[in-house]
Amino acid sequence: DLVLLDATEKSPGLLPTGRFREPISSLKRADYVFLTKTNLAGEEKTKFWLKMAEEQGFSSAHGNLFVIDYQLGDFKSVGERKVFPQGQSVILASAIARPKSFEQLVSREAHVMKHFAYSDHHQWSQADVDKIKNTAENVLSRALVVTEKDYVKLSDLNLNGLIVFVAALEITIHPPFPYEKLFE
Repeated sequence: DLVLLDATEKSPGLLPTGRFREPISSLKRADYVFLTKTNLAGEEKTKFWLKMAEEQGFSSAHGNLFVIDYQLGDFKSVGERKVFPQGQSVILASAIARPKSFEQLVSREAHVMKHFAYSDHHQWSQADVDKIKNTAENVLSRALVVTEKDYVKLSDLNLNGLIVFVAALEITIHPPFPYEKLFE
């Protein structure tokens, strides 16, 4: 079993007040633990979660604890070829589980003027796109950054007037995960 722990979480609280379905002691049933978004969580939170995992018998020395850093890969322009406006103003639109992480990553590359953050699996509509277009006119930035997941749903809508960039999410696992162990 593989367990992902989000290092940006405040604590391992149980539902309904926290995000955990089981107590942290249930980690003992897992084979591997991956601590995600460590580069977005900050040193204090990362240390907290590493300690929590280590208290349950996981460590990189034992080969069963891994950390995952998130970063953005290339920004691919849609339609006409444009260069990503590094350091310039952009608008974000996302319908993902953790929109703040996406915004945090894009903010390292550009100035986020507005983020249209919808709930995960939101069904995009033309009215949503029109709202984004109106905002683009008001903030004088036609550059719209979306996730790959969201672009799939947005691609059938009329995006004319916006310069759309699709941000690719990349991860780095430390230490490198021995995938062959999964098939033993």
